[in-house]
Amino acid sequence: MLKYLRMSKGVDELKKNPAIRLFDVRTPDEYRSGHLPHAVNLPLQRIRDISKFVLDKNAQIYVYCAHGMRAEQAGMYLTQFGYLNVTTIGGIADYSGPQEY
Repeated sequence: MLKYLRMSKGVDELKKNPAIRLFDVRTPDEYRSGHLPHAVNLPLQRIRDISKFVLDKNAQIYVYCAHGMRAEQAGMYLTQFGYLNVTTIGGIADYSGPQEY
């Protein structure tokens, strides 16, 4: 089942639990323009490549994009692929903290 958190709550959870795997599903150009710390770029059109990063279907996975729509699509795909602990945290447009470039 796909879960949803607001960006601020998701970031709080990421700070508390370093085992959460964080994926930015925007394009590489969008990712380079600034992304959440420790996020891995996995564009939506390459979401099937998730197994290159996460083999454990029980791993806690958070996904985000620019405004939340692609993150929701990515989350749905991941649950269809058998990942059991997927959360979408919306879009980076709702984030005001530090970014990596």
